[in-house]
Order: sequence, then C-alpha cells, then structure tokens
Amino acid sequence: MKSEVKETILAIILAVAVVAMRFLPHPVNFSGTLALMIYVGHVGRRQKILWALAPLMILGSDYLLGFYDGISMVYAGYAFALLAGVLISRGRFVSFLFSGLLSSAVFFGLSNYGVWSFTNMYAHDQMGLVQCFVMALPFFHYTVISTVGGLAVMLALRTLVMRKSTAEAPARAF
Repeated sequence: MKSEVKETILAIILAVAVVAMRFLPHPVNFSGTLALMIYVGHVGRRQKILWALAPLMILGSDYLLGFYDGISMVYAGYAFALLAGVLISRGRFVSFLFSGLLSSAVFFGLSNYGVWSFTNMYAHDQMGLVQCFVMALPFFHYTVISTVGGLAVMLALRTLVMRKSTAEAPARAF
C-alpha cells in the first residue's frame, strides 16, 4: 500500500478516535481536537480531503453534543490550528511542539473571548474580560497537555506506520 494511502487512513482513524473520545468523560478542555487539526493540517497537504473531513467530523460531533454561544470562536481556534499544521514545512517534532503550544494559546484566547463576548457569564467591560481569562487559567494546562501529548501520540503512530511502509518496500535494482 502506498505511503500516502496509509497516511490518509491513519489520519481518518485518528479523527474517528478523537471524535469518539469527545463523548467519553474527560477533564474540561482535555481534548485531542487541536492536535488532530495540526496533524491533519500537516499531512493534508498531500491529501487535501483531510482538511475538510476532520473539521466536518468535529462539527458532526458538536451537532450531537450541542452547539452553544461562542462556538464560532472555538472553530476559529480550530482553523488556526489547522493552518499551523499546514505551515509546518518539515515534520520535526519541535515544529509540532511549537505549533501545539501556539495553537493552545490562541485557542485559549479565542475561546475565552467567545465566552466573554457571546454569553452573559461575565460583565461586558474590561474587568469582566479580565475575570473571564483569570477564571479560565486553571483549565489551560489541560489544553496544552492534550494538544502536545496528542501530537506526540499521533506522530509516534505515523512514524510506526511509515517505517513499516518503507520496510515492506522491495529493494530497487539499478
């Protein structure tokens, strides 16, 4: 099987796993969704269907879980993570680590701005915005851990699949 096909199948399996895990009990903001978006952004450069497939799967799970005020900002964070994955030129872990950390920070900012601006949980003034971000800080580490950890798992699985792929390839004669 061609490596591009294996990579696409792995990305689809990872997307199904991330979506399925959204329905299981987990800590607040502990989700592999950002990791998936970064991963799919990177591997989707060869299989662009993944750029639509993974977000559509997340959208479908949100339909089942329920939409809420401010979800547009969450999707803006997902879009940023997808773009961060697209911009990774080489598959070095440090590039993925930086993308994971940056995407987590951007997601934190966007999603909490969405909570502040689209709900009535906080006053719609400067103090309310500050309070919204301060109250969200205890959950930020879950986003970072799940994103960076999720990327590490996804990249390790990709390495295993691709190594097996090259090991199975017949030697070429010159």
